[in-house]
Amino acid sequence: LILGLTWQVQNTLIRMTPADTPVTLAVPLLDHESVTTPGIPVEDGRAIITLEAHDTEMTWTSSLKITSSLVLQSFKSVPWTEHWVLDISPIWHGKFSGLPVIHHQNKAGYWMPEWRPWPGENLSLMVYRPQAVEGPVLTIESAYLNMVPGKRYTTADLAFTVRTSKGGEHRVVVPQMAEVAAVTVENQGQPIKKEGMEVIVPLKPGLQNVQLSWRQPSSFGLITQVPAVSVGPRAVNADIVVQMQPSRWILWAHGPRLGPAVLFWSSVVIVILAALGLGSTSVTPLKRRDWLLLGLGLTQVHPAVALVIVGWFFALGLRNTRPASDHYLAFNATQLLLAVWTIAAGGALYVAVKEGLLGIPDMQIAGNGSSDFYLHWTQDRIGSFLPQPRIFSLPLIVFRILMLLWALWLAYSLLTWLRWAWHRFSEKGLWRKKTKLASPPPIG
Repeated sequence: LILGLTWQVQNTLIRMTPADTPVTLAVPLLDHESVTTPGIPVEDGRAIITLEAHDTEMTWTSSLKITSSLVLQSFKSVPWTEHWVLDISPIWHGKFSGLPVIHHQNKAGYWMPEWRPWPGENLSLMVYRPQAVEGPVLTIESAYLNMVPGKRYTTADLAFTVRTSKGGEHRVVVPQMAEVAAVTVENQGQPIKKEGMEVIVPLKPGLQNVQLSWRQPSSFGLITQVPAVSVGPRAVNADIVVQMQPSRWILWAHGPRLGPAVLFWSSVVIVILAALGLGSTSVTPLKRRDWLLLGLGLTQVHPAVALVIVGWFFALGLRNTRPASDHYLAFNATQLLLAVWTIAAGGALYVAVKEGLLGIPDMQIAGNGSSDFYLHWTQDRIGSFLPQPRIFSLPLIVFRILMLLWALWLAYSLLTWLRWAWHRFSEKGLWRKKTKLASPPPIG
């Protein structure tokens, strides 16, 4: 018995005796069974089966009316034994009574109960549709939104994986001013049907990938926010990527916890604390304000470069704390070291000014695979709409102007610092020659 969208009976008659003579049998049919195999006559509810000489097997198919109950009867006083197998689709649920099952699965491991009745035994089978369980018929298994804000337009690509148990129209919410360019389902282009803010996507049962592309006018300001986009009533594994233009100076990024962090501001806190500590000493001519401004400009270079400059100030400040009777070799080696250190500090300041005026602002953006202009957020579960991260940014020209002002301040301050450095460097002489021992006075 094959119980699916339609019901069928597949009958197989196998001759066990020697196949030397023809045999004709009248096999009773089930209630509402109709033989569909051509050449099989039916009389009084019985299929007339004829096996010619040398035929050992005969197969025929019947259709069966869908009903709520079936009764299988093994007849007595007939020249055959019966073997019943049930192949029932998951759309049906069956209950058995009477004859017990001898096998529940076939050789391939599929559930296919089997009975081998004795003559006179019967089996009652109740068949009904399983009751539906309340729950969603559609699941968004992943969603990915990639946005590229531009000077005039913002382009967006939305991709999501949807699993649904029934086909139909699925509505995706996009921004009001969005101009939809393409809609694809399983890499097959679809007609663009947009009603207000909704894009209608045709779905069929099963798992499928959907992609949408659109563009919308850009409105660059202090805050750039991801617009409201919905892929369904709920979703999991949502990723939002914003690729900012290099012409913007990113100050801050706010969104789901698993996302980018602007670590520059933690460096500013460290610079402030260092300026308070370094400015409290009298070893160098720099005050707290000077250390703070110098440190803010040096945040655009590697910390090792900044340490070279800071160390140079303290090396000169501590230059003349050694005793005046230093050996000439130690004195000259110190002078040589300070000269090399001065060249290194000058090169470090040049690099800092160059990076500030010509380079890209190093805001130390990191987290979830993010970098300077690639911002990536992830959220495991969302509601109706994707997260809407916000990016605080300014035009890059603002950063350039601030760094230009810093460079001018640095040039002005260096006039004072270099005079102080030369004084500390030459206070006890620039170089010492080897001293000769005095000749002892003559005796007598």
